Amino acid sequence: MVIGIEEKYGVCVGKKIWFRCDIKGIDLDEYDVLILLWVINNLMGNGVEGIKDDGAM
Repeated sequence: MVIGIEEKYGVCVGKKIWFRCDIKGIDLDEYDVLILLWVINNLMGNGVEGIKDDGAM
């Protein structure tokens, strides 16, 4: 979900960014998942803004 949002954001600002996700064995309740998604989305948004033209995250 977060990667899809950030991919679209990168396209909107004219950047070529490759994303990779590797998450294994996380068992969290709903509140913890929401907090984790918020933090990851914020960090990835900052990463997209920090990439000049193309890059990977």
